[in-house]
Amino acid sequence: MRRFLGGFVKLWGRAAGHGLVVVCLDFALLAFASYLGYAIRLSVFIPRLYAIDCARVALLFPALVVVLCALLGQYRTLWRQAGLEDYGRFFWLYLFACAILVGVNRVWRFALFPRS
Repeated sequence: MRRFLGGFVKLWGRAAGHGLVVVCLDFALLAFASYLGYAIRLSVFIPRLYAIDCARVALLFPALVVVLCALLGQYRTLWRQAGLEDYGRFFWLYLFACAILVGVNRVWRFALFPRS
């Protein structure tokens, strides 16, 4: 296990230096997190009613976050030297992206969010 973690840390260190790799990983992980949000909320199986909406949100939300981070210069940070301020900035960018997504959805109704 120690070897695996050491190899993973080395691989991540190399990837963190390339901006495009970081952007692609950010997009992929946020898309997967959006999918998991739908899957967990709907008891793992996503019904046909929500499947297209899940795909829309899983593509739109990460794209929105990546664009906001690129426009506001968040990807210029060297992550081996990142501080608490940088992670706080990410938190506020994610929160801002969520607010934009919910606001746009209220106007255009492009996705159904699962309700209780």
